[in-house]
Amino acid sequence: EIFFQKLKSAIFYDSELFDQAYYNQLDLPLLNKEAFFLSIEHNKNKTFDKPYFLKPSKDLKTFIPGILTPGQSIQEFIENSQHLKDYDHELALLSEVKDIVKEYRFFIVDKKVITGSQYKNGDKVEHHHYIPNSIMDIAKSYAQLYQPHDIFTMDLAETPEGVKIVEYNCWNASGFYESNINKIINTINEIKKN
Repeated sequence: EIFFQKLKSAIFYDSELFDQAYYNQLDLPLLNKEAFFLSIEHNKNKTFDKPYFLKPSKDLKTFIPGILTPGQSIQEFIENSQHLKDYDHELALLSEVKDIVKEYRFFIVDKKVITGSQYKNGDKVEHHHYIPNSIMDIAKSYAQLYQPHDIFTMDLAETPEGVKIVEYNCWNASGFYESNINKIINTINEIKKN
């Protein structure tokens, strides 16, 4: 009972601090640093003559990110999403399409990387617990740059231009993939003792 009360005290959400439109203004090595943001409500019929990566700005995942093809409207893209929630209030992040080698998720507690997992290899979903030391070192360094909360996840992308931060997510709504769940829960339980 006490264990679950401690764990429950670590569940939270701050819509501003986990919004990419907010932290995109900070000096961070973001994958989509040059992104622009549009109100979905006022730009549903907007189309472009080249492809863009499109995702919701907040980490609530109101629709699945992907590539907006030339001539496709923002609404058409979103309505084709398999995972769809109320999205009118959202900002859409649009960015140049990037070449991504691998993607990783890291769980961070009190500025320390607790565990992590690979979740994509190129464009294929591929969960793997192994993370190269060079990527882990960068994750530890990047964990010091911005903390939207004392417990959060940070996704990194390995690209030809170096390792970049994809996004920050609230830990209690993040997939674990092949991360060490026991380590996450035990660490959170330890810091919530007081």
